[in-house]
Amino acid sequence: MLSYRRVFVAAFSLILVISLAVGITLAQSNGPEEQEPATTLSIEATLGTGFFYQGRLKNGNRPASGVYDFRFRLYTAQNGGTQVGTPVTRSNVLVSNGLFAVVLDFGASAFTGETRWLQVEVKPGLVPGQYIVLSPRQPIYAVPYALTVRPGATVRTGSAEAYINYTQRSGFVYRAYGLYGKGGSGNSITWAYGVAGETNDGKAYGGIFLNNASNGAALYARSGSNSAPDIILGSNSGNADDGVIASAPNDSDSDIILRTNDAVVIQLDADKSGDDADFEVLDKNGKRLFNVDESGAVISALPRPAYDSGWVSVAENTIKQLTHSLGGNPDNYVVNLVCKDNTGGTGINQFGYGSDIHDDGVAGVVWSNLTSQSIIVRRYESISCAQIRVRIWVYK
Repeated sequence: MLSYRRVFVAAFSLILVISLAVGITLAQSNGPEEQEPATTLSIEATLGTGFFYQGRLKNGNRPASGVYDFRFRLYTAQNGGTQVGTPVTRSNVLVSNGLFAVVLDFGASAFTGETRWLQVEVKPGLVPGQYIVLSPRQPIYAVPYALTVRPGATVRTGSAEAYINYTQRSGFVYRAYGLYGKGGSGNSITWAYGVAGETNDGKAYGGIFLNNASNGAALYARSGSNSAPDIILGSNSGNADDGVIASAPNDSDSDIILRTNDAVVIQLDADKSGDDADFEVLDKNGKRLFNVDESGAVISALPRPAYDSGWVSVAENTIKQLTHSLGGNPDNYVVNLVCKDNTGGTGINQFGYGSDIHDDGVAGVVWSNLTSQSIIVRRYESISCAQIRVRIWVYK
């Protein structure tokens, strides 16, 4: 047994010859061109990362036969380089007339578009011993249709095209695209998309764009002219659908900020269809705070006050201190005081607002002593202001 091992090592150390052919199988058909089905296709089984490998092994000048153990390593260069992934071992492989076949799988990250070289190591399958490294390493070639997904590849049909890792030059300006898609055009094209994304998962996104640079934008959209929209929202399966912009649903602190170097324009009822097209601002409960309709009428222009005392009863010749606790600078406050007549004569009014000094004394209601925490309301002789209401807006 020992002498056989020595003969084997000597023979392979002199020859070190292997002829390789690597292939990746793809589903193909030579029949008539198939029409695109009307329904959406689904993938029943995901293609794995393994590939079929065939080789020819010689022992001296003769084809080898028998059972052998193989070990395969993947490298970034023919000589030296860096090993990619972990070694793959195939034991008790039957070699017949020098030919053998195995399936190799170095994982999903092994092939990312760069060149790869395969190192083959072999030893008799039924004899303990060290693997013999065969030389030279063999290049891994792409199957022709696999070239369509290499970096810089172009995938093109008669009406559309896509580029992978595409670089475009315009004068001295270079633009680099991870994926560049160009939609089709012509009378036979109903919809043409440069890039399209779709999902049926309510927790997922049809598309996601990230820019991890602190000053980088995640999405840029530009139309062909100022009159054409840069972004269109809405339209779901042919039904009327609202175009909704929302902050991240899983981030309670996410804000929406409009920042511009020029004007922000909101055009209502742009198609002049006569629809009720309002611009509204709602609070957290869906209550309307501000509204402008398509005619330009401002329906509710005043924002909700920062403080509202509600209706407070105040007896004649008394002082009422109201605590608002707004803080800040009272110089930025705007105060509104109104009265209510409980007798039904004047209702909500301003008959008693302000003071009137006469021979019998002072009449009316006034406010004073405004601070960052409170305000004082004084009611003198008045029959039209049994209740008062104070509202304060803060402008910073």
